[in-house]
Amino acid sequence: RFYHVGTGNGTAHINIEEKAPGDPHAVFVSVGKSGSDIHAFCEALGRALSMLLQRGGVSSREAMSVMISQFQGIGGGTASVINGYAKSAPDAIAKAMEMYLEETGMPTPFISDNLKPSGAMCPSCHNFSVVKEEGCEHCILCSWSRC
Repeated sequence: RFYHVGTGNGTAHINIEEKAPGDPHAVFVSVGKSGSDIHAFCEALGRALSMLLQRGGVSSREAMSVMISQFQGIGGGTASVINGYAKSAPDAIAKAMEMYLEETGMPTPFISDNLKPSGAMCPSCHNFSVVKEEGCEHCILCSWSRC
């Protein structure tokens, strides 16, 4: 599924691929001209999001919920919030993910108390991917757990 969301840096072209209907598996993000810093950043961000969706331990819907909650509303230096434009590339990704969930009949994500990003960096893989689930902190990208 393809989404096009305006940002202050141009249109964000976001492709959310599914392993099966309603099961997001990969995210591809493109903003700006090939070879530019913003293009490279968005490609890397798409790869990282894809890894998160493909990692076991948390459903892809839960992972997408965490991504939306973390990316939604992030502003940039050229933020433009008129006519549905996103504030930044991460905000555009959150908007595309919300549209995806609506189109596939999934409710707008709600992160329950048992799955909240702690904002902590994983001591094992050094990504900011630690979540608290059932009273236990663990990394959704590697096997690290505090329990």
